[in-house]
Amino acid sequence: SFFRLDRRAFFHSPRFLASISPPRTKAYPMSSGKCPVEKLALPVGVAIGLAAAFVLHLGRKKSPSSFGEKLAEAQAALGDAAIPPEKAKEAVSKPGVLILDVQDPSDFGEAIPGAVNISLGTLPFKADASFANGKFKDSRLTDNKNQPIFVTCALGGQALLAAKLLKDYGYTNVKAIMGGNHAWKSAGCPLLKPPPK
Repeated sequence: SFFRLDRRAFFHSPRFLASISPPRTKAYPMSSGKCPVEKLALPVGVAIGLAAAFVLHLGRKKSPSSFGEKLAEAQAALGDAAIPPEKAKEAVSKPGVLILDVQDPSDFGEAIPGAVNISLGTLPFKADASFANGKFKDSRLTDNKNQPIFVTCALGGQALLAAKLLKDYGYTNVKAIMGGNHAWKSAGCPLLKPPPK
């Protein structure tokens, strides 16, 4: 009976009850700054945010930061659609071909015979078939996105940019004449003065 009293006293003692009870946590007021977990929340959150931003930055493609880089990007996107004037000369004589000169009208001097002038500055909306207002789009472009289009300019840079833009817009048969009208003339191909406006 002594054993029974002792055992009962032991199982009801505060020490035993504390050993089998879940640990009590100290209640910290919200945003007190004294809770150990709360102290880590901000630095851990910042670290996770910085790590996520770094991973996203690594996956992002760097945008071209100069005209030269923009030309290189356009030429890479066009691939074999950037052709020398000798190769273009054979193709532009075929019926149904549109020769597009993207020089500004004030710079439009000598041109490939039969070329149509739509400046690079106006091409983004003139080539957009989805424009509701017909006065902004150019039907020579938007009526048939599968027609053969040869893009040129004075030296070829603007032609690369314009050809890439047209391909991005869904035009399927676009070529850029490398070196533009200057290379065209150097290859012995004729240039004409446009008629006065």
